[in-house]
Amino acid sequence: MERLYDTFVHAIMVKLEARLYVELECVYKDITNKIVEKKGKLTNEDVIEFQKKLQEVYDTNAAIREKVTGIKDSKKCIITKEACEELIKRFSVIYIKEDEQAKNDRVDSHL
Repeated sequence: MERLYDTFVHAIMVKLEARLYVELECVYKDITNKIVEKKGKLTNEDVIEFQKKLQEVYDTNAAIREKVTGIKDSKKCIITKEACEELIKRFSVIYIKEDEQAKNDRVDSHL
């Protein structure tokens, strides 16, 4: 049971890493587009905005990661109903963002 549980948690962590990569890539694209748009002359406000976006991505990832490892570290190897609901809620947000990103990528490729 514990091995199955560890595999489940590992799968969640891998998904979180993929999500982090996708979100960082989006921020990178935004930064690149802004640099091109402003011909390389970013303002302090632009830099602060991008720093905030990056921090938000890392903070969100850390919060989800902490929740997942917190469940794993309980040593009970039982996922409670509340924990499952919380994970489902969090992953629903992730999947919605990924679907939106996929749509944006398709639109970008047609332009």
